[in-house]
Amino acid sequence: MDDSQRKAAEQFIFDQIDTVPHLEALLLLWNSRPQEWVLGDLARALYLDPEPTKLVIADLERRALVTVSPGSRLAYHSGEWDSQIE
Repeated sequence: MDDSQRKAAEQFIFDQIDTVPHLEALLLLWNSRPQEWVLGDLARALYLDPEPTKLVIADLERRALVTVSPGSRLAYHSGEWDSQIE
């Protein structure tokens, strides 16, 4: 990773990631793509209760980083941030 990539990644985290659980959720979803998750499984993987996990997912969905499909299936939303997450 060169210096400009590192700076872009740092700026992405600063601008888009509020807490460690936000980052962990995003990385879990990104690393397992295209697999979808259900909320309970993601909450267990994050060592959180479902309610705080819902808030994390809502924040990530608002930023267009995560999609919630019918049936509440959660997945990484491929898009403009791929190079910063990679």
